[in-house]
Amino acid sequence: MQFKFHDADVEADQLDTMLESLMRDIGTAGATPCRAVEGHLPKNAKGDAFTVGAIALAALPAVLPQVIQLVNEWVVRAPRRRIRIRGKNGLEVEFTSDKPLGEKEVLDLARRISAIK
Repeated sequence: MQFKFHDADVEADQLDTMLESLMRDIGTAGATPCRAVEGHLPKNAKGDAFTVGAIALAALPAVLPQVIQLVNEWVVRAPRRRIRIRGKNGLEVEFTSDKPLGEKEVLDLARRISAIK
């Protein structure tokens, strides 16, 4: 699964620092995150890389709701943030800081992302 982050109010190096912190939080939730850089994927990552500001991760379906909730909380901390999630089943979902996901939406998204196509 891949997460692509965008924050219109920060420079690339600031976004990089924020993503490192978010990756630590995601790791604490039980997933295995790693950086995906345009044109290059970390070893064992699935799919293709989005761009700088992307995280590829492996997570069991049981921890996906916690990971998505952490990312949702990160997105709503500042205006004009956006995230796009692409599951290995091809599903792509985008949400923004002005429209956070509710608990039911987080659970539904985790179920849809982990579904096999």
